[in-house]
Amino acid sequence: MKLLEKRQNASRDVILDTPGQMEVFAWSASGTILPEALASSFPSVAVCVPDTSGRTNPMAFLSNVLYAYSILYKTKLPFVVVMTKTDIIDHSFAVEWMQDFENSQDVLNQETSY
Repeated sequence: MKLLEKRQNASRDVILDTPGQMEVFAWSASGTILPEALASSFPSVAVCVPDTSGRTNPMAFLSNVLYAYSILYKTKLPFVVVMTKTDIIDHSFAVEWMQDFENSQDVLNQETSY
């Protein structure tokens, strides 16, 4: 916190990349302490960065959406999901699933796995 306070006039934005998998970090003690400490001193936003290519499966996508909601609920910070590798895998499937509830339900109903 002291380092950030010392540098706040030199940098408009600071990005902190959390260690390891977000699931492990978010539900650990440090996953609570760090966001709370930052948000109490600086304007803060949580960013979740899933890999688009690994989310073309409807169940994996839904799992990520629910996980993102749990992080939003836990941190109580403004929250942004940024899908990566959209140059490799077109992201329109995700946009369609997020904008059209009936379509996403149809896709999930076709899923045979639990």
